[in-house]
Amino acid sequence: MGKTRLARVAEQIREQVSWMLEFEVKDPRVGFVTITAVEVSKDLQHAKIFFTISKSRSSLPKTMAGLSSAASYLRSRLGKQMHIKRIPELSFCYDESIDEGMHIDELLKKVAE
Repeated sequence: MGKTRLARVAEQIREQVSWMLEFEVKDPRVGFVTITAVEVSKDLQHAKIFFTISKSRSSLPKTMAGLSSAASYLRSRLGKQMHIKRIPELSFCYDESIDEGMHIDELLKKVAE
């Protein structure tokens, strides 16, 4: 499967999951989640969904539990909306890049002072 097709599938999953988390998933543990990226395996068996949260990092375990709980629902909805033969298993991973970027900004501010 070509890289462009995998990128299109990943982007479609990102858009659909983002929309469903905002408008369909009613789990209070999920809260304000932003999907930052999706990595899809070449065989479309697995999709790793990266996310950030706007709440404090202390709410991360609850958010992960809510997302894990919603994964089968999200996958079944993706199956109805996407036109591909195989819908990947969904797994969620916290995207630490924003936290790392903020930490680097703080360090640079301290150095500038």
